[in-house]
Amino acid sequence: MTVIREQYGETWYVAATCYPSALMAKNAWEHANAKLKLAPGEDGCGLTRLAPNPDETPMIPSGIPNDALHAVVCVTTDRRVLDKAMRLLRGGTEWDPVDEFCDTLIARRARMMKGRLAWSLGQQKGGGQVVIRRPEDHGARVFESGQVHEGGFRDA
Repeated sequence: MTVIREQYGETWYVAATCYPSALMAKNAWEHANAKLKLAPGEDGCGLTRLAPNPDETPMIPSGIPNDALHAVVCVTTDRRVLDKAMRLLRGGTEWDPVDEFCDTLIARRARMMKGRLAWSLGQQKGGGQVVIRRPEDHGARVFESGQVHEGGFRDA
């Protein structure tokens, strides 16, 4: 159940899987993140672990099944990397993310890749892979632009 989108002059692949508990989703995310190392010339992938929305603030529709509360989403321009990621996340149930949600995560991933390109060209310090680990009771809000707001958003 892979969504294919054309954005920013690239073909993007988005796939998602959900888990019955936060711990299962966290463990799957950690496992996949540890195994998906960049080889030279690879764009890699963005792995995002989702949690339920703790308040009534309208959210970007995701397409996640109503009974699923915890998910991991993979975004990449490399089909082989996506296939590997989904094999690593095989303990979950796949679902079809909606286009608006995919576009949001693609915008986020494109921004990360642009930062990595600037780093590789010597225009910026840092770069490479970015791993964000949050406590179970803390989340972040992702906006349609792909911007992430870290502060003040707590899970119930």
